[in-house]
Amino acid sequence: MNSAIKTVSDQKLFTIAPPTRLKIVLWSALYIFTFTWAYIHIVAVNFEYYGMKYIQPKTTYWVVSVLFSILPTLWLPQDIKRPSSIACTLLYLAVYIPICIVNIFFGYSDIENYLVFLFFVCVGFFIICASTYLKPAQLKSFNIPQSTILKILLLVYTVVNLMILASFRNIAKLSDISEIYTQREQYKVAIGVTSKYFHYLSTILINVVNVYFLAIGLTQKKYFYIILAILSQILIFSVTALKSSLLAFPFYLFIYLFLSQKHWKTPALIIGFIALLLATVLCYFSNSFTFLSDVVLRRFLTMQGQLTAYYFDFFSHSPKAYLGYSFLKPFSWYPYHTTPPSMIGQVYFEKDTMYANANFWADAYANFGYIGVLLYSSLLSWILWIYDSVTSKKNFLVSSLMIMIFSLNICNTSLFVSLLTNSFLFTILLMYLQKEEPV
Repeated sequence: MNSAIKTVSDQKLFTIAPPTRLKIVLWSALYIFTFTWAYIHIVAVNFEYYGMKYIQPKTTYWVVSVLFSILPTLWLPQDIKRPSSIACTLLYLAVYIPICIVNIFFGYSDIENYLVFLFFVCVGFFIICASTYLKPAQLKSFNIPQSTILKILLLVYTVVNLMILASFRNIAKLSDISEIYTQREQYKVAIGVTSKYFHYLSTILINVVNVYFLAIGLTQKKYFYIILAILSQILIFSVTALKSSLLAFPFYLFIYLFLSQKHWKTPALIIGFIALLLATVLCYFSNSFTFLSDVVLRRFLTMQGQLTAYYFDFFSHSPKAYLGYSFLKPFSWYPYHTTPPSMIGQVYFEKDTMYANANFWADAYANFGYIGVLLYSSLLSWILWIYDSVTSKKNFLVSSLMIMIFSLNICNTSLFVSLLTNSFLFTILLMYLQKEEPV
């Protein structure tokens, strides 16, 4: 295994190999420009009351933030040949760039310290991307046939969906946008009456079982499993009102179409995100601030930067959490009455019920400061390398689709929640047990 860690794959770090590397730089620069323009002219105009404001920054600060945002294009993987490569690219586009760009417009007095934070995030992202250049370890799988795994998952699928339907049938309904938060409160009350384990079971369905069914259905043209996955997602949405349970599937389809084109490289994925941004801008100017614009520009992208700024601002002037609210509770002193996401919601949004969960870098800083950013990044790099090793002899499309939910989760919540509560460890186990296939 040591030799595997030392061996570098056929991609080389910092390779400036035209035209792919140059395309990554140029298309990323266009993405940064498009996102910045959309933030200034759409998000800041419509959501200033929500804290998403625009205060023209000093030129020096702006130049430094742009340099930080473009620097990772020198080491982003050029080819999407392993699941970790697409995870890193998504992390760069959906989290890293908003962290660099959005907060520079907030007018904070201690922006110099925030630029120091960006430096540590940049180093952390370099550590994460390094995993894509390490040769995967040769691990022996259990080689359980796919048919056996599908039978087991079908049993789990049937039992859990029937339990959800029986326990929450009184609150299940397809809520519109205006009713989502009311529906979520009803679900929280119902969970308190029944059991929190129902929430974990539904999470396994959303993040593992249904994604696996979708991946098998798409890659092997087994449409029965696609239908099962969609029906279960609809049921879970009708109970929990979690938009991600529905909105993630179109994203999976986009990634599947991208990965099925074997000649496409990282620039093509960046171009896809540029096209998505331009589509949301077009929707906005054709029909005011539409649902698509709200979800993509505000919730999916801008809030990554906004919440990171709030976490940094609060925990720069207050004691760190040191996971005293989590599994380190017996070993550390915790000075707060609630968890960091709830506290940020109360302090910055003035809502007692708001759970302002942020990306794993924000959570890392909240718990351990700058060193936490590096530690969490190192841990994530190791996790991605493990997943690459586990799936190196498995179907690439299935393996990549299975890691996408984890990639989305770390964009919106802590690393440990993504691993444990959101079941990525279960995904790793599932892929490890599966029989090897021709690569």
